[in-house]
Amino acid sequence: MKTRNVRLFAAGVVATTSVLTSVAAFAAYPTIEEPVAVDHSGFYVGGEVGWGRQDANSGSRQEPTFFDSTGAVVVNPLTAGNWVRLRGGSDDGWAGRINIGYNINQFFAVELGGGAWSDADYKWRAYDPTNTVFLGNGTGDVNSYMVDLLAKVTYPFENGFKVFAKGGGAYVWSNTDIKRTLIPFAPFVRTKADSSESEVRPEAAAGIGYNIDDNWSVSAQYTYIWGNNNNPLRGDNIPDLQMATVGVQYDVV
Repeated sequence: MKTRNVRLFAAGVVATTSVLTSVAAFAAYPTIEEPVAVDHSGFYVGGEVGWGRQDANSGSRQEPTFFDSTGAVVVNPLTAGNWVRLRGGSDDGWAGRINIGYNINQFFAVELGGGAWSDADYKWRAYDPTNTVFLGNGTGDVNSYMVDLLAKVTYPFENGFKVFAKGGGAYVWSNTDIKRTLIPFAPFVRTKADSSESEVRPEAAAGIGYNIDDNWSVSAQYTYIWGNNNNPLRGDNIPDLQMATVGVQYDVV
């Protein structure tokens, strides 16, 4: 009986010692705290500059609409039915955009911006109603501006890099100028004529960025806006617009 009591007592001592040892070991380490959620929300501002393109594709049109310096349509029944062919020109140049946005979290944001493209030059040639006899030629240019509202999705990496995509709509103004007309009769004016159009068009963009610190980041981005017509000879012309830029962004945190 005594032997059994001794064994029970020894087992109790061992169990108690094990518990006390475990408690002491746990107390030697700091308490594990719950992770604290980081607030990535807040406003940001940015700007970008680089290469831009306004796609003025080749094409032809009969009896195109032209305007004089007062905005009135120039019409001459004696020369109605002539053809004008648009020829390729230099439609590349500088483009830029500024923006202000709000980060909902580290993945989603909304952005309001405004951008502009430098003049895109083109050339045209005019033919008689049979579209065979050359009558003369001239030059012109297109310049475009826009205000856009975009949703932005970002995927950040632990090394500071991030990739992002944007989508939404842009309100575009495009102005077409007809210059240095060499045809000595209407419907072509001999000095300069303007035709302006504006419309909401779909827009998409994608890019890669790098966080320099908690506030500043740099990025490279490509943007495309779908136009409704790439022939400046038409009165409803909104060209396809492209922009490849580098930019900087400041996050207010």
